[in-house]
Amino acid sequence: MNNDLNLNEFLQRVDKQILETSDLQKKQFGVFFRLLVEWNSNVNLISRNEKNIVDRHFLNSACLAHFVKFGPEDKIIDIGSGGGFPAIILKVLFPQSYFTLVDSVRKKTDFLRLVVKDLGLTKIDIINDRAEKISSVKEFHKSFDYVTARAVSSLKDLVGLSKPFLKENGNMIFLKGRSYADEITAATVDPRLLKIHKLCSIAENQDGVLLVISAH
Repeated sequence: MNNDLNLNEFLQRVDKQILETSDLQKKQFGVFFRLLVEWNSNVNLISRNEKNIVDRHFLNSACLAHFVKFGPEDKIIDIGSGGGFPAIILKVLFPQSYFTLVDSVRKKTDFLRLVVKDLGLTKIDIINDRAEKISSVKEFHKSFDYVTARAVSSLKDLVGLSKPFLKENGNMIFLKGRSYADEITAATVDPRLLKIHKLCSIAENQDGVLLVISAH
């Protein structure tokens, strides 16, 4: 499999269907990809057996920007950032927005700090802690316009974890897999507060969706 070709295809699709990117942003995606592959051999950022990194992680995360456009003053907190999905992808696409990335695993936040440095990203903080521990801290409590998460916990737990971070009119944005309908039922999400968007994919072989849930 030629990952460079897939990265080029990703960049073309982002420009055509999501957001037109600059030469700098294209370079940043390339640097991020190389760092991810390099570090993943020693740190479990994504599956070691992953054969479709660009489609399943890069494009999957970028699809969020097709439905939600962050403003220059918006503050976004990403829970369980891991290898940087979706937060690093979104930060590259929305460089003027404020991002806070949270993960409890030190090796992962070390990786994220390196990514921030090598990509030259600004207006971004990396927090090595558990989200439930910092949600009551004044700096973070009810301070964000959006909470994002991907491959983190059940929807029921995510909703409870996210609400303390959100401003009154904030939104939760979660990337979920094929069992999303069962998770929505279990979480008893009010349908009036929920929007469901089908995700895009290069291979067109993913069953994932984007869930946008209003805090109130």
